[in-house]
Amino acid sequence: MRPASLAHPAAAVADPLAGLRDIHLPPAPGWWPPAPGWWLLALLLSGLVAATFFYLRRRRAASRPVRLALAELQELKPLAEAGHDDPARRRDFIRRLSTLLRRFCLLRYPDLEVADLHGSQWVQFLSDRAPAEKRDYFSTELAPLELLYVSEPVLAKRPFDPERLLTAAATWLEMQNRKASPSAPGRRGRGRGGGK
Repeated sequence: MRPASLAHPAAAVADPLAGLRDIHLPPAPGWWPPAPGWWLLALLLSGLVAATFFYLRRRRAASRPVRLALAELQELKPLAEAGHDDPARRRDFIRRLSTLLRRFCLLRYPDLEVADLHGSQWVQFLSDRAPAEKRDYFSTELAPLELLYVSEPVLAKRPFDPERLLTAAATWLEMQNRKASPSAPGRRGRGRGGGK
């Protein structure tokens, strides 16, 4: 006869895994603190947002003088429409338009001598601040600004279209807004001709 322990070996030996608990997975990682890559991405995005904000703010500030000058130019429109025949009105229109452009240039080009320019030098200064392909256009279209200091008989003999002059001035101002920097193409030195 066999001993009792050898009769049923399976019954005598307990299952060694029976006492173990079931597998428990660790909890999912939390969202905080984020991984270093997320910190870097947040830093880059913050820098991009700040750079965009300052770029747009600077661009808006740079275009402010142009916007103000264009708004003031609109106030000259009634004078341009009514001043075709009367030499005194034409002179007043030229004076006001020239003053407006001069104030803009004094603000935009502070290191150039603008205040004492007149006649053809003034028109040349303005046309030199336009893109190269448009300089001839502005030399022609802004030429009536030279008539500010001529006598009444000469002004009466030199007809020009005030509305066309106003349009050319508006176009010139808009081009100043599109320039990448305040530097002018002909800006080589100081002097009465703006370096000419």
